[in-house]
Amino acid sequence: MELGADDYLTKPFEEGELLNAIEGRLKRSELFRKGFDDGFEGLNKFMDQARGLEALKDIGRDRKTRKIAKKEVLFHEGDELRYVPYVVTGKVRTFKVNKDGKEFVTGLHGEGDFVGYMGLLENGRAMETAEALEDCEVAPIPREDLLALLYRDRDVSIRFIKMLAQDVKEKEQHLLHLAYASVRQRVAQALLRLHERYADREGGELGVKISREDLASIVGTATESLIRCLTDLREEGLIVSEGRDIHIANQAGLEKLAHR
Repeated sequence: MELGADDYLTKPFEEGELLNAIEGRLKRSELFRKGFDDGFEGLNKFMDQARGLEALKDIGRDRKTRKIAKKEVLFHEGDELRYVPYVVTGKVRTFKVNKDGKEFVTGLHGEGDFVGYMGLLENGRAMETAEALEDCEVAPIPREDLLALLYRDRDVSIRFIKMLAQDVKEKEQHLLHLAYASVRQRVAQALLRLHERYADREGGELGVKISREDLASIVGTATESLIRCLTDLREEGLIVSEGRDIHIANQAGLEKLAHR
């Protein structure tokens, strides 16, 4: 089983034993294909179901959460990752710092996201720094549990990889935007992405208060250039801004600019 078998029977065996083994295998596969609800409750159901499998019976039952204050660092780049934070509520940013001390935001994470798992898979150390954008609640998932979900059972592994894949897709799209889009396009794309990810009701609110410096590092431009671009967008009636609050006033127009 540790080498990858899904089940086994010892000879001699009855026909009914073989049919039962196949039926059980099919039911389990169907269960994990259906998926689970988003959020912490869905994660708990997924992990409880996984723990019912022989290969994953030692996955921890007690998934406590902890409060993280705004601006508190969850981990620094280069730290050993003994746990991977799962965001229950709130928002977290990840960033890297270059040799000149300039920050580059590598990701914005919200409810239902695992933060920093790529570093754990790569070498066990954080590849970036994670900081709370606002007061958060996170569930620290032990490294051993995460690796067990990835490697011990094929059906569980496939489902878990699908849970993680969205973050990878977003980073790929972000890199493409940085490479080929103009500053105006990247600003429009960033605002739309923030709105889609964090706005919890209809309207123009982004759903997150973000500094001009952080927004500039997401866009990949200087803060001064970002401010000039936001001023242009405001004068064109595409956004309304006051302090850290930015509202999308003309979503259709902003989308047209983003995909021009």
